[in-house]
Amino acid sequence: MSKEMIAVVNERAIEHAPPFGTFDGIQKSSWDQPERAKVIIEALRELNATSEIEIAHSREFGMPLIYNAHDLLYIEHLKTISEQIAQRPSILVSEIVDPVKRLAIVKEYPAFTYPSLFPHGLNPRSTNTQADKGIYSFDIATPIMGNTYELALLSAYTALTGADMLKQGKRLVYALCRPPGHHAERARMGSYCYLNNAALAAHYLSDQTKERVGIIDIDAHHGNGTQEIFYESSDVFYASIHGDPSKTYPYYSGYSDEKGKGVGLGYNLNIPLPIGSDDVVFLNALDLIIYRVKQFSPRYLVVSLGFDGIKNDPSKVFNMTKDGYAEAAKRIGSMGLPTLSVQEGGYFIQDLGANVAIFLKSLKTHSVD
Repeated sequence: MSKEMIAVVNERAIEHAPPFGTFDGIQKSSWDQPERAKVIIEALRELNATSEIEIAHSREFGMPLIYNAHDLLYIEHLKTISEQIAQRPSILVSEIVDPVKRLAIVKEYPAFTYPSLFPHGLNPRSTNTQADKGIYSFDIATPIMGNTYELALLSAYTALTGADMLKQGKRLVYALCRPPGHHAERARMGSYCYLNNAALAAHYLSDQTKERVGIIDIDAHHGNGTQEIFYESSDVFYASIHGDPSKTYPYYSGYSDEKGKGVGLGYNLNIPLPIGSDDVVFLNALDLIIYRVKQFSPRYLVVSLGFDGIKNDPSKVFNMTKDGYAEAAKRIGSMGLPTLSVQEGGYFIQDLGANVAIFLKSLKTHSVD
């Protein structure tokens, strides 16, 4: 098997700059800052310079592929709101810089909007976009800005480009997707996610090749969106390791008794772990997931790749190390499947680029036929 690895990049990912979100009624800066994409791109260029990885650019796909995983009305809503916000002037927001001295500054942000009220159900009388925003979002940490629709679509195209490369015979592909995606449900955005990149890639592979696809989600938070999209499907097996949802985001999904529904029963596996779990605990859970995915016998593998389990990450879910992620890549590579790794979370920017590089190098080194 060729040890070639390709990274699919759309450098416009750095243009996504969410200002802040509201948590427990408190305004806090978003963790998903443009620097995340910048440090990853820099790391990929360093790997490219040493011939460790080839860099390719994403290409566009038709909207019908997006509708495979997302509701038409939701997509139209996201597009409409983005277009409306693009016409608005910038917004001035006060930010506290020293809580002890009670000092604040005023910053100027490109226009943005958040849901005003939710959840109230899909009522035909809700024709005002203020009401619609409540229908299509499950939190108020994820803003819509003037370029949100365009950049979310480019992120989805990045994952689809990677999936198409697997279909064409490539074995190892990494997709630098930003905004991330695994929290985005069929018709709801949230937790920094608008379109579900990993789900779109998995659906593309399943639909185009008529083969089974496995998804291993190692982001520290449960991929509620990916689970919801495939919950009644037997074509895609979704398995996730994440922090106990009774203690951490997204709180309402990711429990071990969520195993699928209808024909999808048995094709969904959640392994929630205690907050603060280390490499050993995480890797033991990964072994179980790999065993179950192998039983499913997929032709392709999609990895929702988050590094927010690292011990210095601000989300404070796990206490993993870079060696733990390298070992995770080794064990995933040993499955011998054509693998697309889709970037999700990871907010400790100082080490993010290095963590991505370590994971990809380990995956490449230990991949087998």
